[in-house]
Amino acid sequence: MVPAISLAYEEAESDIMKRQPRDPIRDKLVNERLISLAYGQIGIIQASAGFFTYFWIMADNGFWPKDLYQLRAQWDSRAYNNVQDSYGQEWGMTNWTLNFGLVFETALAWFMCYCPGLDNGLRMYGLRFSWWFCALPFSIFIFVYDEARRFCIRRWPGGWAERETYY
Repeated sequence: MVPAISLAYEEAESDIMKRQPRDPIRDKLVNERLISLAYGQIGIIQASAGFFTYFWIMADNGFWPKDLYQLRAQWDSRAYNNVQDSYGQEWGMTNWTLNFGLVFETALAWFMCYCPGLDNGLRMYGLRFSWWFCALPFSIFIFVYDEARRFCIRRWPGGWAERETYY
């Protein structure tokens, strides 16, 4: 909510009165260029960041990316009794007390995360510190990509970058 409120304190655009009014029939708020930028360009970078973080966390817990394919089928199979991670450790779900504990702890964590006041009162933290850095190169890449796109639009007005990416 705070970032949304902070937009009210943005500086006014200097050329807002020089622009032509928007034609509500021809000019849409969401157009092909915006969808292309959001889903086709920036969205692909964000999806790559998500997959990279997933593989990083799984590898951090002993499951290398080459071992993840079809691991769920082995895990769920009653015939396959010893699922091993990349380090040769066996994983399983046969301890029913542990299974109940996992469900209970998940429900308790959900309650503590979403019950107002408990997150601050109990000083809960979500992720390991090192996991926050997985997406950092991707966020820097998105920033540099968008600034380069804007530079091209300013440098060559009416050019390809403006026609294809200026929404």
